[in-house]
Amino acid sequence: MPYYDWVKMKEMAIEATEKYKLLFMTEVVSYLPCTYSAFFNNKMNEDEDILQALADNRVKIKVKIRKRWEDSENVTAEIMLYKLTADEEELRRLSVTKSEVSGTEGKPLDISIQVLGNDAPILEEPNED
Repeated sequence: MPYYDWVKMKEMAIEATEKYKLLFMTEVVSYLPCTYSAFFNNKMNEDEDILQALADNRVKIKVKIRKRWEDSENVTAEIMLYKLTADEEELRRLSVTKSEVSGTEGKPLDISIQVLGNDAPILEEPNED
């Protein structure tokens, strides 16, 4: 089993993450001279500094994308940005689909409902008052 200098591995991991703008831990391992199993067995995937470097890259990308969306005249991009910045009430109102259902010629639908498990027929017709 080879010996790895994990202090050096950590430095190399952070350097690769920053240089190549890596986003995922599996990408980080690809830039190191160790095996995946050695990396994960030594819990390098839990190292706060490496995790922070990956998070920093994600934030930079998100900020860049949101800036493009903000400057865009693309309606889809504008909707995505609005959803990202919306509060709960706005999100609820955006996500609800309102639809009306009516019978023929716009008349109300006549719907009869029977409770499941009750095999008795519906005997009374609804009162149309």
